[in-house]
Amino acid sequence: MGELIKGKAVADAITQEVKSSVSELAAKNIHPKLMIVRVGERQKKYPGFCMLQ
Repeated sequence: MGELIKGKAVADAITQEVKSSVSELAAKNIHPKLMIVRVGERQKKYPGFCMLQ
């Protein structure tokens, strides 16, 4: 049977890893951004997103 893991502990570990990576990049004057790219024509399902043209 699989191992039961606690979601908060995993999320905290991932958050710490991302913070560390972002700090290293910021020291090199690189500022990461988050972007969402949607592909397809189902606009009505996600009305909060704008379509880029």
